[in-house]
Amino acid sequence: MKRRPRMQGFSMVEMMVAITIGLLLLVALVGTMVAGRKDYSTNAGQGELQNAGATISNLIAQSARGAGFFACSGSSTSNELLTAGSLLGNFSNPVIGYGAVVASSSLALSSLNGSNDGALSDWSPALDSSLQGLVAKGSDVLVLSGQANGAVPVWVSAYASAGATSLQTQSSSTIAVNNVLAVSNCANSTIVQVSGVNSASGVVTVSLAQALDSNYPAGSMAAPLAQTAYFVGQATGSQSALYQAYYDGTTTNWKTTPLVPGVDTMQVWYGIGGASGAVNEYVPAGQVSNWSQVYALRVALLLEGPLGSAPASPNTGSCVNQRQWTVLGNTVTVPCDTRLRHVYTMTVSLRNAGL
Repeated sequence: MKRRPRMQGFSMVEMMVAITIGLLLLVALVGTMVAGRKDYSTNAGQGELQNAGATISNLIAQSARGAGFFACSGSSTSNELLTAGSLLGNFSNPVIGYGAVVASSSLALSSLNGSNDGALSDWSPALDSSLQGLVAKGSDVLVLSGQANGAVPVWVSAYASAGATSLQTQSSSTIAVNNVLAVSNCANSTIVQVSGVNSASGVVTVSLAQALDSNYPAGSMAAPLAQTAYFVGQATGSQSALYQAYYDGTTTNWKTTPLVPGVDTMQVWYGIGGASGAVNEYVPAGQVSNWSQVYALRVALLLEGPLGSAPASPNTGSCVNQRQWTVLGNTVTVPCDTRLRHVYTMTVSLRNAGL
């Protein structure tokens, strides 16, 4: 009679060895997953910063290249008939800026997305009162004036003499009541405000709140104008944002819209020169003596990614991000956090400078 073989199990030593190997593999797997997650957060943060920079560049460049252009002539040939305050409705300069007054060229952001600054004297020149309370402390303000973005000029279809308070146009597709309007014969422009639009009997008649001061024959052009301001301001959530403020006459004040979140500050230098249109130097707003001789803009913004987007650094303790950044000559100190940051700088010419 044959003896059945005994069932063999794992010995205690073998079991401990197996458990140890399993734990080592698990630790390695978890480490790989954590490292991959950090790499993903960093790459995603870098992508967000790149997208933010490209978006800002497109927006500001579009406004800047249309600044000072009124239908088919420039601001230097315009007769401004609007009763304008210091800024709103004032189209005498294609560009004007307000530079934040920063002590010793050093801006310390004690907290992100802090309250907006209400002191007009914190800018040079002093901030216009229409923007009071809208701008974050330390942020420059850039204001561009010209043909409204996306607006298409319409043709004047009948002769309008000096002193007339209405126009006949071929279309009213881009003109609305209260729009600020530039009427131009390519040698001169008159800036007026629209008081009414009537398309009865197939004839488009645009009523004007002010009288024309020049003759405008058929073939002249009429185009809506707008002022666009850019600055950093407090936004909902944990991040401040780049704002666009827009004025086209249809409201009594700016219409503000947050465009890009995660902008700590914005600084602007202005390329100035002589009558030739060549840029001799870039200076802050407080050093511009003649805004009509600004021919280019240099804009720099400190952008921030989401929390956890900065790569960890063992040499910085609990702070895993660089705390001081140089933005157009100003040192900006940010709170210690885990946000990836990047200084985005762009230079754009005023396309219609000198017109």
